[in-house]
Amino acid sequence: AALELAIYDLAGRRVRVITSGPARTGRSTASWDTRDALGARIPGGIYLVRLRSGAQTQTRKVVVLH
Repeated sequence: AALELAIYDLAGRRVRVITSGPARTGRSTASWDTRDALGARIPGGIYLVRLRSGAQTQTRKVVVLH
């Protein structure tokens, strides 16, 4: 199954894809440097972290403080 971990703003615009590709077995970690797809630092605020794997999707809110 394909896996995608992406960051969205509250308007639903994709800010950045952290990882995308075939899902691996076992645990994985990922980090985000609070930069958008162009490398610019995003403003502080509330963002959505969305993990999609096959037909399953999980979304969590995160607060970015600078």
